[in-house]
Amino acid sequence: MREYRKIVQFSYNNQKYNMYLDKNNRRFFMKVNSDGSLSYLTGDELIEISKLFIKNSDILMIGKDFEKINIVPKILTISGAVLLTSSLLFNFLSKESKISSSDNNHISLSEEDLKKYISTYDEEEKSQDYYYDEENNKLYIYNLEYIDNVIKEDNISLDDIKETIQNNKKIPGEYKDLLSEYSERVVSNYPDADLRVFYNNLQTMEIVECSKQAMFDETLNVNCSGYYDRKHNRIYVLEDNTYEKGSWNYQVIYHELSHTLTGSSFKLDNLNVQIQMENDSFNNEMTQEALNSLFAVSLFDYDEDHIAYQLQSNYYSVMTECMDYDFTDYVNKPLSDFPKQLDEYNNDDNAKEILELIQFQREDYIHDKIETEETEFYPIIDYLCDMYFRKYITEYTSYEDAIVIANNLENRILKNVPDDYKINTSRIYENLDNYYNSYDNTVGKTL
Repeated sequence: MREYRKIVQFSYNNQKYNMYLDKNNRRFFMKVNSDGSLSYLTGDELIEISKLFIKNSDILMIGKDFEKINIVPKILTISGAVLLTSSLLFNFLSKESKISSSDNNHISLSEEDLKKYISTYDEEEKSQDYYYDEENNKLYIYNLEYIDNVIKEDNISLDDIKETIQNNKKIPGEYKDLLSEYSERVVSNYPDADLRVFYNNLQTMEIVECSKQAMFDETLNVNCSGYYDRKHNRIYVLEDNTYEKGSWNYQVIYHELSHTLTGSSFKLDNLNVQIQMENDSFNNEMTQEALNSLFAVSLFDYDEDHIAYQLQSNYYSVMTECMDYDFTDYVNKPLSDFPKQLDEYNNDDNAKEILELIQFQREDYIHDKIETEETEFYPIIDYLCDMYFRKYITEYTSYEDAIVIANNLENRILKNVPDDYKINTSRIYENLDNYYNSYDNTVGKTL
């Protein structure tokens, strides 16, 4: 059972719902029956309601003093109520403030009217680089350029890092060489990466080997192989693992270590400090996980095709290649810098919407037996096609060569992706024909 804050009651398609947030700002919804009692949603209903807030992803402003309620998060299926784990809940973007409405307890909304009833966040109100929460005496830092006042170390050398690893008794002996190797590769591959957060974490980091049951208890995810607990600066891995190059376990430890480059939580005298790359402007879990996965495997001295968050990592691999993304920025800059760079590259403002749709596609996939029409995800394919074709197709590209380019994109997207995703690759070739035929100059065409 979890504690939730009741945020708002709203109506959608003549049905009342309550929306709640847990302590991690994850949303949960319950139906309000005609007699005022509450009931669980079906999986389809949860998807439908959650899509409203994903498609209209302006930050919902929420207050501090709301009724609290304890709920066992479940969805209804044919076989009964099924526990809804945290990996199935949708991330919520905001931390505090208010709902804009004449009635703070009831908002009527339709999908078209949602933005009218929910106030949007004034981006100038808070810095997207840092924020001080006076009530909790907590400083949030979202940009490593602003950590000088909380982490004093500078000009950190590889020798400093290795010495810290060796002196940390919470890191088991068999992991010390692995962490030193990881550090060497980060320094070698990304010499301009800011390593102050990593160095600070290494001083108190703990690596915990645990059973599958203990991992589930910690993450509520039966498929979890590793987990970085930023609050306690603790990496959880499964017990009895070995870490040979090319193995999944090897990637897992690199993935979790990469999280320690960009996040930290500690006390500085009486001040609570939290360093994180996600901020109120952009807090997309899939962006963070996919970029982190790509960063981790970029450190390997061999090619790795099987990557954590495979489909999403494939998408992001295409995007980062097209815009020549420097993964040093993943370490040094706020997460919101990534959609900003995408918009600048594409000369539009569609990045956040596409990245939210990518996140929703994964959420839809991991809901067992719950599906959304594949056409809902066509904008992702369209977006990738536009980027990829603009990079590799010119007015001088023959149609045969353009087909090869489209084949390459299809292979990039589908590489090691489960068939259950049911991606319609014919959409790639529809985009190709539209793009190829858009050229006025017919030089090179062999249609």
